[in-house]
Parts: sequence; structure tokens; C-alpha cells
Amino acid sequence: MPTLLFINACVRGKDSRTLALCERLLTSIKEANQKDMAFKIEEIRLSTENLIPLNYERLQRRDELLANGIYEDSMFDYANAMAQADMIVIAAPYWDMSFPASLKIFLEAASVVGITSVSYTHLRAHETDQYL
Repeated sequence: MPTLLFINACVRGKDSRTLALCERLLTSIKEANQKDMAFKIEEIRLSTENLIPLNYERLQRRDELLANGIYEDSMFDYANAMAQADMIVIAAPYWDMSFPASLKIFLEAASVVGITSVSYTHLRAHETDQYL
């Protein structure tokens, strides 16, 4: 069964207009896909997660894990969830010209070379080949 990962960055819970819009979207997706495929919806509610920004020590640990090919560490749970999802829906309010800091921290944790993205070296080499 395909997985729809719902990243909920709405801090106001049921009082959130953004969440209400997103719930309508999720309902429409479910209804539209009932005949062809049913999505398993997994929600990550950022307001209840223990989100920790990367600092020097966490970056060192992350780099060490990646250098040793250890992708199943809990540090990479968000990246693995994003990589395994067939569809991703993000609900985030936009206030004061920005979005919630929790979403930025989540995206930082979920963006991992080798899990959710290719290596920068690979991209540079590929881009260079285009001009040869």
C-alpha cells in the first residue's frame, strides 16, 4: 500500500485554518484514490516532536554515521520517512513572511545525502560533464 507522509507544522491544532485546508486535501486524495489505490497516511505532527537543530556535535555525529554507511540510526528517522513516502503533503502556516521554525528544523533533519538526496560531488561531476 502506498504511503502518504503528512508533515503537520500547524501549531494551533484544530484552530488552524491551514490544517483545515490540508484535511480537506487529504480527504480529497483518499476519495480520488479509493478505487485505484488506498494510501496509508502517516502523520508527523511537528508540535509534538522533539526537534533539535543541528549543532557542531550533532553534525560531527551525523558525518560519522554517514561515513560508516549507517543510515538506520534514529538521527535519520525523518530522512528515511521522507525517502520511503510515495507522496508528501506539508501543512504549514505562513505568518509574518515565514513558516514555523519547526518545519525548518524538520527539513534540515530530513535532508540527508544518501537517503533523500544525491551527493554534491556527484552533482558537480555531472554538471561538469555537460560542458565537455
